[in-house]
Amino acid sequence: MLEQTPCFDGRTFTPLSASELVRRASAADVVLIGEMHGDEAGLAASAALWRAILDERPSAVLALEFIERDEQIALDDWLAE
Repeated sequence: MLEQTPCFDGRTFTPLSASELVRRASAADVVLIGEMHGDEAGLAASAALWRAILDERPSAVLALEFIERDEQIALDDWLAE
């Protein structure tokens, strides 16, 4: 999924390969991942990026901006994967 997602350097806007994006993100202290809520492609790309970062840096920590109580079961299921 991530390989098909356009990736760009946030400062220069030059294209990046997915592997270069993951390398840079894995080395960073903080990574912000944004997407359009409800956009399936954006959600899938965000999840793929997080999984790739975690593969490179198992000690990485994920903080989510907002989860409603009725969505907790889905989050728990996802975390259990």
